[in-house]
Amino acid sequence: MTDKTLPRYRTGRNWVVLGDLVKCTPRVGTSFLGEVTRIDADDEGNPTSVHVTTRMKMNGERHRHAGVSRAFTTDRLARVSRTRGNKLLSD
Repeated sequence: MTDKTLPRYRTGRNWVVLGDLVKCTPRVGTSFLGEVTRIDADDEGNPTSVHVTTRMKMNGERHRHAGVSRAFTTDRLARVSRTRGNKLLSD
């Protein structure tokens, strides 16, 4: 089994692509916003893990662990609209 990387994956009606802002919900701790840096997939092309770089808290303030990379399964992520994400990243 060799791992592949994907440029994007589908969640419902939306696509999550590299560089998108996503809401991360860890099993322990509070949710935060992060930027997708890598999407790993199995041989069939199904996403297995998504690597996210921590950016900010849900209220838009800088996260104390900003810049830290973490890996999540796809059920722990939710895409943030590009208009909201661009507004938060530009501030």
